[in-house]
Amino acid sequence: MNPKKSNQSLDANFLKMLSGMGDSKNIWVTEFDSDSTKRFYDQFTDLERDDEIVIIPIFINSYGGEVYSLTAMRDLIKSSMKPVATIGIGMAMSCGASLLAAGTKGFRFAAPDLSILVHEVSSGNFGKASDIQESARVIKELNRKMFDNLAHDCGKTRKQLDMEIKRRNNADWTLTAKMAKKWGMVDEIGIPRMTADRTESVLGTMVPFDELVKRGLADIPKKPRG
Repeated sequence: MNPKKSNQSLDANFLKMLSGMGDSKNIWVTEFDSDSTKRFYDQFTDLERDDEIVIIPIFINSYGGEVYSLTAMRDLIKSSMKPVATIGIGMAMSCGASLLAAGTKGFRFAAPDLSILVHEVSSGNFGKASDIQESARVIKELNRKMFDNLAHDCGKTRKQLDMEIKRRNNADWTLTAKMAKKWGMVDEIGIPRMTADRTESVLGTMVPFDELVKRGLADIPKKPRG
């Protein structure tokens, strides 16, 4: 395989998608709030129902946002009958990093210059002591849920993740694409070319639909009766 030719193809495809002229069946996540969650749900369920779609591609370029939004998106991904590809470009920070790791194993990609950041949930709540105490309880539970999920998706134990966080005195944990792959957040470095019936990784390996079925990563769509 000619690496130069492969890179040119990837670059052209990437620029096409960034220009807004790429496949309309790509989902883009740039924010984590109630509005973005609603858009995500609408797009995701549409692709789930489309029998021509074999792999659901999600592109992530985000500073992060609300953890409740993250958990809603993650639940949709984990309940999907189709493999879900997560592709991080630009930045995958906080909720963005967790969503990146939530994709189907083998279909999680990081652009070479992707910036990844993992940190604890923060809150700027002020008010009565009882309000602050309740807020702290909620934040602690959100942290537990987010880090439990992240550790699971990376194939690590919660203790291993806690050790990484504590090694930095609970400060922000920044990772490069290579570090993320080593830690199990992503499976490949690069931007994949994707179509409705197959995906081509940056390594040039075609994964046809029948192979996905063999691996248990996709089901043969059933035609509606009538």
